[in-house]
Amino acid sequence: MAATKATTLFSLTAVKTYLAITDTSKDVALVQIADAVSQRIESVTKRMFVTRALTEIRDGNGGLRLRLRYYPISTTTGFTLTQKTTQDATTSTSYTYQTDFDLDLVNGIIAMRSTPFYKLFQSVTVAYSPGFGAQAAITLPQDIYHAGLDYLKAVSA
Repeated sequence: MAATKATTLFSLTAVKTYLAITDTSKDVALVQIADAVSQRIESVTKRMFVTRALTEIRDGNGGLRLRLRYYPISTTTGFTLTQKTTQDATTSTSYTYQTDFDLDLVNGIIAMRSTPFYKLFQSVTVAYSPGFGAQAAITLPQDIYHAGLDYLKAVSA
């Protein structure tokens, strides 16, 4: 049986339930449409809704706060922050959550406690998991989820 990508807002089961489809003849097409609709929603909103791990490389800004591209942050487990101290550095400094920095999980903001982000090109590397939850989870924004299903229905008609 076909399955949507793990990063797609809707599982194939959710799509078929919403569209009241019981046979498998359209599964491949529905998966492709669901994946495309989810990708389009994330592209337009510039947000990640289904939680996934990623690594983001940012320029340091010279300040104590840095907003990540994607938020909310779903978990601090596996969150890592490293920073080069000079542009040509081959070593980097790792920082510890709740010792060296704090996180605003809702808004995706890292707040350093004392050491600023060095104002260097691509000096900050952050590994984290943004998103609202797992595929088809109740924690996803329900307005986005249902609007996506409505869009999917219109596209698949």
